[in-house]
Amino acid sequence: MDAQDNKFHDAETDLRQLIDDVVRATGKVQAAIARVLAKPAADEAAPPPPETSAAA
Repeated sequence: MDAQDNKFHDAETDLRQLIDDVVRATGKVQAAIARVLAKPAADEAAPPPPETSAAA
């Protein structure tokens, strides 16, 4: 049963590493979303276009 115990231990170690990776990636995604949401929309950030006369 020692070989089976080693397999379970290795699988548990791999699973913990995957969970850590997912948690880290989730944090990065949340930070990226927060940065995007903090930026003003393109139409709000741009100055209004200059007014031109139709006769010109």
